[in-house]
Amino acid sequence: MKKTITVTLIVLVLLVVVFTNRWWVLMQVGSLMGPPALSEKSDEPGAVWFDDYYTVFEIDEKTFAIAETRYWQSNFNYLIIGSNRALLLDAGPGVRDFGPVVKSLTDQPYVFTPSRPAMDT
Repeated sequence: MKKTITVTLIVLVLLVVVFTNRWWVLMQVGSLMGPPALSEKSDEPGAVWFDDYYTVFEIDEKTFAIAETRYWQSNFNYLIIGSNRALLLDAGPGVRDFGPVVKSLTDQPYVFTPSRPAMDT
């Protein structure tokens, strides 16, 4: 009886940890599995391939949508170029470095803003 209660409590504690920190758990599992396979390279209307991973869509002369077209989630990140600096909204899951694609679009220094707050660890 005591053993059953102990096992039940351990399972409940693990469930609470997993559900309250699900993003952290998913990131840990994902890091063990490595990055997911890339989607097939395809032609997107209006897109210019930066390399074999990113495509860039020019919204206007100072605004760009940068897509991670080959990532399974097809993330879009936005670069807005101001008069003194640029703003990068989001930077994807971190599979590839965003620096080269941003530097290909502007010489200005840029500030990065994530689309959601960083998780507490």
